[in-house]
Amino acid sequence: MIKHRLRVTTLILFLFLIFSIEATLAETWRPGVVEGDFFCYEMYGVFTSSDPNEVIEVSAFEHSITDKVRIDIIGVSGSVVHQIYTL
Repeated sequence: MIKHRLRVTTLILFLFLIFSIEATLAETWRPGVVEGDFFCYEMYGVFTSSDPNEVIEVSAFEHSITDKVRIDIIGVSGSVVHQIYTL
């Protein structure tokens, strides 16, 4: 009698586990943004060194004074987000 109950309980737990995994796998991932959303960020950079003779190479791209970034969401297709990145 105890072995029968144990088998039934084990079967029920196993079925519950299978259905739980199946339900989790069936979820659809969606981005948390929609067309028309935008984000603005303020930017700045700081470099410090303990070596007073330290020299760093600054690329031409970084020579511009960029203090704000804006990202406009122009489209969402499934899990792909299309954006315009403006410095």
